[in-house]
Amino acid sequence: MDPNEMDIILFNFILKLKEILKETIPHLKSKESIKEKVEINEKINKLIEFFNKNINPEVLDNLNLQLRAYNELLQTLEEEPPNILSSIILIKIYFILKNLVEITIILENIKKSISEFNISEDVIKKLQNNIQLSKVIMKKSSENHEKSIELYRDNIINIPKMLSYEDNQDKFQIFIYPLIIIPLSSKVEKWYNFSFLKKVLYTNEIKKQNRPSEELFKNIILDIKTNIKKISKKDIKQKNGLDLNEIISLPSFVKLKNTLTIDFLNVLNKLYENSENLKTNVNIIEIINELKKLIFENKNTDRELNAYLIYTMYLLGFIIEQPDSFIDVLTRKKIQEDIQKFVDETYCSVLLDYLKTYDKNIYDLIQSEKTPIKILSKIIIPIEKKLEQEINKKEISEINKKSEYNEKIMILFQWIDSYNDWLLSIEQYASPYSDFIRNYLNILNKIREDLELRSSNFLNYIENLIKQNKI
Repeated sequence: MDPNEMDIILFNFILKLKEILKETIPHLKSKESIKEKVEINEKINKLIEFFNKNINPEVLDNLNLQLRAYNELLQTLEEEPPNILSSIILIKIYFILKNLVEITIILENIKKSISEFNISEDVIKKLQNNIQLSKVIMKKSSENHEKSIELYRDNIINIPKMLSYEDNQDKFQIFIYPLIIIPLSSKVEKWYNFSFLKKVLYTNEIKKQNRPSEELFKNIILDIKTNIKKISKKDIKQKNGLDLNEIISLPSFVKLKNTLTIDFLNVLNKLYENSENLKTNVNIIEIINELKKLIFENKNTDRELNAYLIYTMYLLGFIIEQPDSFIDVLTRKKIQEDIQKFVDETYCSVLLDYLKTYDKNIYDLIQSEKTPIKILSKIIIPIEKKLEQEINKKEISEINKKSEYNEKIMILFQWIDSYNDWLLSIEQYASPYSDFIRNYLNILNKIREDLELRSSNFLNYIENLIKQNKI
């Protein structure tokens, strides 16, 4: 029994259990004939056998292992904002919890109707432990996400939706669906994209760690070892590991992604179609529809899930970065060009979005430009000059002119500072191919100095006018 698929097994168990109960409970009162008594006893025995086979200490221990593995992944990403991996895991845990609670309710109802139905204390205890663990994971994850959203507040484009959970003992909310933030803001994105572009090699020549998540990744770890051995036999001097593209292309990696997404969504659909309780919950319909869009319609989902899954493997030590191997001059040059192009294109889209809302005319003039540094070099001083002219023409007091100028010039400084901070945040990840970033930072510094000089001169001019008017 694969612990990675315990939640799917649990969902299917619930559906089958309800089918058996429909066949059994209505007949309990009709025991008039010997034949009827025999038939109902057979149904009861079938129910007990089915329950003990599917909900036993071993099954619940496997479920507990899967929950702890999921928890390890969520805690590894505790500083990351709500993302594709955390969203899917939390939704899975949410439904695990709902099903475990439903099983306990069904158990109580069965006991009232069938005196012969006895469940061991061990099973009851393990059921309750898994219920409590599910709640603890979701509550802790919600706390971490609140902190991370605050941490990323300057880079947030949207706020993720929340899903409520409530029972007789608890009431809380969890963040679901990824938080959309400015590209390359998160550590995961930076690590994944630059490791990908730099063609960094990874291996897993490490000792067994006995982590819960090791079970989750065990097939991928085995595949990595097998593939490295094959490569080593062919040409040990050239390559002693796998790059990220080779790892995410492994059948075991693809299978884990499908278990987390497509297989889970199919089971969720089936669960919804067969549950009257779920059909009355509009939230559940929304979750299913949003998941469909997320998994099947969003072009970035697959890449994001690759990034977050493999990053957790890296942080947990299941893959380790190999020391830099020899890279010839032409390959190094190509990597440098690819990284610079990637950095330019990534932030160019962000800057153009700013400009589109700021001034459509300026946007139309520079939208074909491919590098943010050139865009800012072209527009900052001309915009400032135009701002001076417009404010000077206004028939308002000098104090109001000063206030308006300060307010509008700050937008230009924000463009420069945002790009500056973004470049600084990715510099270490692009190393040793980051010389161009240092050049960009020097150019930005010069643009800022020019803007500060013009701004200072204009504000001094306004101040002099204010003083003259007081005389």
